Amino acid sequence: MILTRRRHFFRVAEFFLDEVTPLPEALRDQGVDVMEFRQFLHPNTYGRWSQSFTSILDLREPLDILWNHLDSNTRYDVRRAERDGVKWVDYDTPTDPTCQEFVDAYATLTHHRGLPPVTAETLAPLRDAGMLKFSSTTHSSFPRDVLTWHAYLVAGERVCLLHSVTVGREDVSDRSIGQLLGRANRLHHWRDIGHFHKLGYKLYDLGGWYAGSSDQRRLGINKFKAEFGGVVTPHYNGVHALSGKGRILVGLRRARRITSDRAPNDT
Repeated sequence: MILTRRRHFFRVAEFFLDEVTPLPEALRDQGVDVMEFRQFLHPNTYGRWSQSFTSILDLREPLDILWNHLDSNTRYDVRRAERDGVKWVDYDTPTDPTCQEFVDAYATLTHHRGLPPVTAETLAPLRDAGMLKFSSTTHSSFPRDVLTWHAYLVAGERVCLLHSVTVGREDVSDRSIGQLLGRANRLHHWRDIGHFHKLGYKLYDLGGWYAGSSDQRRLGINKFKAEFGGVVTPHYNGVHALSGKGRILVGLRRARRITSDRAPNDT
C-alpha cells in the first residue's frame, strides 16, 4: 500500500522499513512530487540518503535464547515487575480512542522536552494502512492505571519502535515509584518482543541509537536499549524528487537539516 500525504503544495509518498517501492515513473504519473524512505536497512538507488544507527534484535532466534540475551539485571526487573502486578496490554488494531489516549500521553514529552507533537491526524494514515500498533503497561495504583506506552511501525518482516512514553516520569519524585516505572518499561519491551515473535516478525527495531558522545540523556537511552542484547546496525533515510516542486521541497529540507545540525541538541 502506497502511503501518500498532502503537505501544503506538495504530494509526498512515504515508504517504511525496506518495504517494496514502485518505480518512480509510476508515482510521477500519479502526481507525486517526492518519495521519502524512512528507516531502511538497505538503501535503493533513488535520491539522496543519510545514515544513522539503530539497535535490532533477531526475532528468528528462539524466545528462550532472546531471554538469555537480556542483561541479568533486566531479567530480574522483568520478573519483579510481574510480581509487582504490572500488566501488559496490546492494541494490534488500534481504535480512534486508543490513538487519542496515546497522543494525550505523548503530549507530556512535548511539554517537558520540546519534542514535535504527535497528533491523531498524523497517526491515522499509518493506522488505516495497518502499519501502526500500540501496547501499554498498567498498574492499579496509577491514575487511569497506565504506566507506559509504546507505538510501533510495522512493515514486512520488521517492527520498529516509533514512540515510547513513560507516563508521569518527568514529575516523579518518589524513588520507589521511579523504580516501578523502570521495571515496567523493561517488562513492556520484553512482552512486546514475545508478542511480535509469536506473530512471526523477524526483526525487532528499538527505534534508533545515538552515535554521539556528548548528550548524556541519549547515552542513557543507549544504555537502556543495550540491556536487551540487540546489535547496533546502520539504517538510512532517503528522499527522491519526482517533479520541479519536489526539488524545491528537497532543497528546503536540506537547508533546514544543515541549520539544525549546527544547532545544539534539542531533544
